[in-house]
Amino acid sequence: MFGPGVTQSATGVSYGTNAVAAIYCGPSLVWSLPSGPADVSASGGTVVAYSENGTNFTAHIFTESGTLTVTAGGSVEVLVIAGGGGGSCGGGGAGGMTNGVVSVSAGAIAVTVGAGGLGTVGTYVGDPGVGPRGYNGEDSAFQSVTAIGGGGGGANAIDSSGANGGSGGGAGSGGTAPGGAGVAGQGKDGGANDPTPEQYPAGGGGGCGSVGGVPPDYGTGGNGGDGIQLSISGSPSWYAAGGGGGTYIDGVGGSGGSGIGGSGSGVPGVNGGDGAPNTGSGGGGAVAAGFSASGGNGGSGIVIVRYVTRQ
Repeated sequence: MFGPGVTQSATGVSYGTNAVAAIYCGPSLVWSLPSGPADVSASGGTVVAYSENGTNFTAHIFTESGTLTVTAGGSVEVLVIAGGGGGSCGGGGAGGMTNGVVSVSAGAIAVTVGAGGLGTVGTYVGDPGVGPRGYNGEDSAFQSVTAIGGGGGGANAIDSSGANGGSGGGAGSGGTAPGGAGVAGQGKDGGANDPTPEQYPAGGGGGCGSVGGVPPDYGTGGNGGDGIQLSISGSPSWYAAGGGGGTYIDGVGGSGGSGIGGSGSGVPGVNGGDGAPNTGSGGGGAVAAGFSASGGNGGSGIVIVRYVTRQ
């Protein structure tokens, strides 16, 4: 649905008794706001009040797990992003992104913000076939709205395919391997590797905005998939990009998606970059050929709850 570098408003321009369309990684979500004064009142997280297209909103931003304490219930919109996958040789996939409108009642509601997956050493020194994939990110959730953690990047030779996740991890080095599959409506697939003999650069992790990149040549890792820019927090922010792929030997690592995914490394002994915190972005991959460098860690997720405040 989205191409590279896509920018979307978190919500459409019609309010009151009209339908409001919110579009993220999946199909558009259409919902109706109640007429009359706003009913919702709550505390928890970082609270931001702002106006968008002439409508006043209150947003509760959770950068770690916590509690939304509701004193007056009603309908709220939620954006849920899981933790990004860790890199190995391949880049980690972005955490899944999903949204919904749910009804909340007075009381305490648990908010779960997933941690990013740890990066791993795709090749151990002296044994180039036993490195593990990067770890998947953890899920994030608010009531029934759950986002799936991003897939870890593939390793060298064994476990070289990217892991499935919210967005799939990029394939690692060694042989021909695919990227991991993303969850429909939450993310995109990771990129495959380049099976050029004795080179094997790794694929980039998938992002919300686009699939992970395939290596453009034998010495360059694939770029991480693009994220998406939303303003649901009150200001434009980028979320859910993939990590760039590493290389087999000296080369050029793939770029992290949208400036928030971890960059891949093409330098022996240099770790892949970490995904930006609270964006759900994947970690970058590292060089595979026995140098003990680690892929980057995935970025933690985020949960944002907002509602209209009529004045």
